[in-house]
Amino acid sequence: MDDVEAIIRRASEELGCFLDDEAIGRFLQYHKVLTLWNRRISLIAEKGPLDIPVKHFIDSLTALPFIHPETRRLLDIGSGAGLPGIPLKIARPELLVSLLEPTGKKTSFLKEALRKLSLEGLEVLQGRSDDPFILSNRMNSYDIVISRATFALKDIILQGHPYLRRRGFIIAMKGPAVDKELSEAMMYAHKKNLSLATVHRMSLPLLQEQRVIVVFTNNSS
Repeated sequence: MDDVEAIIRRASEELGCFLDDEAIGRFLQYHKVLTLWNRRISLIAEKGPLDIPVKHFIDSLTALPFIHPETRRLLDIGSGAGLPGIPLKIARPELLVSLLEPTGKKTSFLKEALRKLSLEGLEVLQGRSDDPFILSNRMNSYDIVISRATFALKDIILQGHPYLRRRGFIIAMKGPAVDKELSEAMMYAHKKNLSLATVHRMSLPLLQEQRVIVVFTNNSS
């Protein structure tokens, strides 16, 4: 199977995620601009036809069951090529999504992708999570802070916690070798008044590669 649309439709159905034609069209446009830019600045690893649509797009959508219907604001830390923030926005257009990325070349790509996709309620922030200006303007502002395969769990906790609203969630999207990280991260979670909500293990559609989603709840007053 090498037709991108067919791959996205089949994999999203196996995931239990319904994507309408408008969403599929945006994923195809995203695939096009990502493929083009990836040849210039190496945004992602791409070795085969399933890599972008499944390993990146569908993998990003595995977080959807942990994003409550009432969620409004989501911060993607270390967004890179816009993953998982852009796919989540395509699937859930009502979300207000901020993509935080420190690298200039990557933020240039993100701005171009946003222009091509014509998505409202999606912004690019250039900087690190500990940037004083960004932090002072966004502290306690997000229902969800999410990161995909970018940081160790303890670092996601330390970097994400200041941005969370009360009863907000940190969602860490990880590979299968997460148990050691989780054990270490629990100490940091306790210090930040976070509790472990779930550790969800699953297989990616079509590829059967293992993924783990770790969710923490913010109990701070």
